[in-house]
Amino acid sequence: MILKILGSVSPYSKGDNNCVGYLTYDTDNNQKILLDCGNGITSLMKFPNDLEDLTIIISHLHKDHYADLSAIAYASYVYHNLSLLNSKIKVYIPNSKDLEDYHYLINYGTENYMDFYVYDEKTNLNINGMNVSFYQTQHNIKTFAMNIIKGNIKLSYSADTGFDETISLFFQNADILICESSFLKHQKNGNMNHLSAEEAAMIAKKSNVKKLILSHFWPEINKLSYFNEAKNIFKNVEVASENKEYILKRVYK
Repeated sequence: MILKILGSVSPYSKGDNNCVGYLTYDTDNNQKILLDCGNGITSLMKFPNDLEDLTIIISHLHKDHYADLSAIAYASYVYHNLSLLNSKIKVYIPNSKDLEDYHYLINYGTENYMDFYVYDEKTNLNINGMNVSFYQTQHNIKTFAMNIIKGNIKLSYSADTGFDETISLFFQNADILICESSFLKHQKNGNMNHLSAEEAAMIAKKSNVKKLILSHFWPEINKLSYFNEAKNIFKNVEVASENKEYILKRVYK
């Protein structure tokens, strides 16, 4: 499995940094899963190849996590009409029918080559051999963390969440945890909907993950500040950097 960082900041893109998005490739086949698609992430996707056999999973309906979905929708429509996209893109959205954004997304109209589905915390997906499960996080709208498991490889994504020690059970023993770190600890001021870099490191340590990738940074703050705060608690930590790729492979003797 290959993980590619498409975006790392929120709530707006700046310079070479896009809003959040993480693309996984199954190296055994052509299957791809895109976890969130914030502003600007399409600039780092390879069209039309990345659209074929693509599943998009939106963690929650805040626009910094799905703004580029409209660009992907229209691209899918154009490439399909040019006979360059054969399979419909599958899009999974949290079951939040009370939200206006939900109706907007489901009713994109005819200018897309997509199928839309809803999910909740009980949903388990098998996407061509990659198993996806969900955990509802502590956030101000319905939001879901995710695990992707393929064989003995586990990739975890926190999405947006407040500090919740029980989430460590969900992430337990992950090869990589992509974890939000919206704040430095002196900025928290009691915020219950997001993590500091210190709290992300605490969750990674309790979860016994192999590697922590911090993400969801404030665009005006140097990423090194988040790294320095987290590394005091969890040593194998990196900051998400656009266009960087990771190979997830576990070898047993």
